[in-house]
Amino acid sequence: MKGLDVSPNATPQPRRAPRATVAVRTVHLARALAALSPAIATVRTTPVYSDFSGRPRTATLVTLDDEHGRPVTADRATHRAALALLRQQFTLTDWTCQRRYDVRTGRLVPLATPFGPRELTDGAGR
Repeated sequence: MKGLDVSPNATPQPRRAPRATVAVRTVHLARALAALSPAIATVRTTPVYSDFSGRPRTATLVTLDDEHGRPVTADRATHRAALALLRQQFTLTDWTCQRRYDVRTGRLVPLATPFGPRELTDGAGR
């Protein structure tokens, strides 16, 4: 049967969540982000690696953008709450690469190109 995970000695189970379930989760996440700040249209996450004290540390930089791509003014607690909501919704996601979540579509996609000054992104291998 197409769309079912069939393995020996197991009951066939659907591979993906039904579209209605995904749609409901998307609406709930959009409402939760709107409760933090109604202007949030995009959430970008960027892993930041540091080694100041001789011990490697990884943090996640969260950028909240409005529908025009401008940063939304928010405090640290709002940024942390937005990241917590995304991590709760997308539990199996690898957060070691840059990601972008679009509130309207409900899609979390990896970013192919890093954000930064042109000198850093274009001249890296020269």
